[in-house]
Amino acid sequence: ALSQTFHATLTKEQWLTSQKNAFQQARGQELLHYINEHFQENLTLKDVASHAGMNASYLSAYFRTNLGIGFYEYLIRQRLSHAVYLLNHTSDSILDIALDSGFSDLKPFYSAFNKYLHISPGKYRKALHDQTKEAPIGASVELAFDTPAVLDKLLAYSKTSFSAHSILVDFLDFSHT
Repeated sequence: ALSQTFHATLTKEQWLTSQKNAFQQARGQELLHYINEHFQENLTLKDVASHAGMNASYLSAYFRTNLGIGFYEYLIRQRLSHAVYLLNHTSDSILDIALDSGFSDLKPFYSAFNKYLHISPGKYRKALHDQTKEAPIGASVELAFDTPAVLDKLLAYSKTSFSAHSILVDFLDFSHT
């Protein structure tokens, strides 16, 4: 009887753990979806925390724990991903691309672009135009935050979320050669 009680307790604890993990994954997917839908806006940690019914400090820790990167780094990645897409596929001005990607003006856009892509947006676009058809667009782009741990966590979120999967595909498309 004691072994059956222990087994039942262990099973209940395992079930509770699996439920907690499923809840955390669903919550993470909802957060990523919200950010991915609103990254072009003046989005803040406080805005996302309010939307999710969390305190901003908890959300910040939640992001770092579950994705291995901070909220603002994730937001910048989304904005840069969109900007790279626009640089690749439009002739829009760099200012228009910066604003359409959620940056408040050119200074933070240039700063983020240089920090993560090690090239200015204008030089990046010029390099695209200079490439031949044999070199795929974006082949030379490598993001400084491209780590297996981050990719593994994004992949885990993407397995059940189309939105997160799309993000991961976009991220992999322009961050790997």
